[in-house]
Amino acid sequence: MNEPYKTRMQHWEGGAVHRRRPATLCWRCRHAAGPDMCSWARDLVPVPGWQADPSFLWETFKGERMSLRSYHVWACPQFEADLPRTPKGGKMR
Repeated sequence: MNEPYKTRMQHWEGGAVHRRRPATLCWRCRHAAGPDMCSWARDLVPVPGWQADPSFLWETFKGERMSLRSYHVWACPQFEADLPRTPKGGKMR
Protein backbone atom coordinates (compact mmCIF):
# COMPACT_ATOMS: atom_id res chain seq x y z
CA MET A 1 0.00 0.00 0.00
CA ASN A 2 1.09 3.56 -0.52
CA GLU A 3 2.08 5.80 2.33
CA PRO A 4 -1.11 6.92 4.17
CA TYR A 5 -2.27 10.41 3.28
CA LYS A 6 -3.14 12.15 6.52
CA THR A 7 -4.31 15.66 5.67
CA ARG A 8 -4.04 18.24 2.90
CA MET A 9 -1.76 20.24 5.18
CA GLN A 10 1.09 18.29 6.69
CA HIS A 11 2.78 20.14 9.53
CA TRP A 12 6.55 19.98 9.64
CA GLU A 13 8.88 21.56 12.16
CA GLY A 14 8.93 25.27 11.40
CA GLY A 15 5.79 25.48 9.25
CA ALA A 16 3.22 23.71 7.08
CA VAL A 17 3.68 22.09 3.69
CA HIS A 18 0.75 21.96 1.25
CA ARG A 19 0.36 18.53 -0.35
CA ARG A 20 -2.15 17.44 -3.01
CA ARG A 21 -2.61 14.08 -4.64
CA PRO A 22 -4.28 13.00 -7.87
CA ALA A 23 -8.00 12.19 -7.89
CA THR A 24 -9.07 8.72 -6.78
CA LEU A 25 -9.17 6.13 -9.56
CA CYS A 26 -12.93 5.64 -9.00
CA TRP A 27 -13.79 9.03 -10.52
CA ARG A 28 -12.59 7.77 -13.91
CA CYS A 29 -14.08 4.26 -13.72
CA ARG A 30 -17.17 3.05 -15.60
CA HIS A 31 -18.15 0.91 -12.55
CA ALA A 32 -18.67 4.02 -10.38
CA ALA A 33 -22.27 4.38 -11.61
CA GLY A 34 -24.88 2.59 -13.66
CA PRO A 35 -26.01 -1.03 -13.73
CA ASP A 36 -22.48 -2.52 -13.37
CA MET A 37 -21.47 -0.69 -10.17
CA CYS A 38 -18.69 -2.19 -8.06
CA SER A 39 -19.22 -3.10 -4.39
CA TRP A 40 -17.74 0.24 -3.25
CA ALA A 41 -20.04 2.39 -5.40
CA ARG A 42 -23.11 0.24 -4.66
CA ASP A 43 -22.74 -0.67 -0.96
CA LEU A 44 -19.62 1.18 0.34
CA VAL A 45 -17.88 -2.20 0.75
CA PRO A 46 -14.18 -2.17 -0.27
CA VAL A 47 -13.39 -4.06 -3.49
CA PRO A 48 -11.30 -7.19 -2.78
CA GLY A 49 -7.75 -6.71 -4.06
CA TRP A 50 -7.77 -2.95 -4.45
CA GLN A 51 -4.92 -0.76 -3.23
CA ALA A 52 -6.42 2.11 -1.29
CA ASP A 53 -5.62 4.43 1.59
CA PRO A 54 -8.21 5.63 4.12
CA SER A 55 -9.19 9.25 3.51
CA PHE A 56 -11.88 11.84 4.24
CA LEU A 57 -14.25 13.81 2.03
CA TRP A 58 -15.42 17.21 3.25
CA GLU A 59 -19.06 18.18 2.69
CA THR A 60 -21.32 20.98 3.84
CA PHE A 61 -24.75 19.88 5.09
CA LYS A 62 -27.29 22.44 6.33
CA GLY A 63 -24.52 24.99 6.82
CA GLU A 64 -22.25 22.65 8.81
CA ARG A 65 -18.97 21.33 7.47
CA MET A 66 -18.52 17.62 8.10
CA SER A 67 -16.04 14.92 7.14
CA LEU A 68 -17.02 11.57 5.63
CA ARG A 69 -14.77 8.53 5.85
CA SER A 70 -13.75 7.24 2.44
CA TYR A 71 -10.83 5.70 0.54
CA HIS A 72 -8.37 6.99 -2.02
CA VAL A 73 -8.02 4.17 -4.57
CA TRP A 74 -4.64 3.79 -6.32
CA ALA A 75 -5.25 0.46 -8.10
CA CYS A 76 -8.33 -1.75 -8.50
CA PRO A 77 -8.85 -5.12 -10.22
CA GLN A 78 -12.28 -3.99 -11.46
CA PHE A 79 -11.12 -0.66 -12.96
CA GLU A 80 -12.26 0.05 -16.52
CA ALA A 81 -11.81 3.55 -17.88
CA ASP A 82 -15.06 5.44 -18.45
CA LEU A 83 -15.80 6.94 -21.86
CA PRO A 84 -14.58 10.53 -22.31
CA ARG A 85 -17.26 13.20 -21.88
CA THR A 86 -18.27 16.11 -24.08
CA PRO A 87 -18.23 19.68 -22.70
CA LYS A 88 -22.00 19.35 -22.04
CA GLY A 89 -21.52 16.17 -19.98
CA GLY A 90 -22.64 13.57 -22.53
CA LYS A 91 -20.47 10.54 -23.27
CA MET A 92 -18.51 10.55 -26.53
CA ARG A 93 -18.79 7.52 -28.80
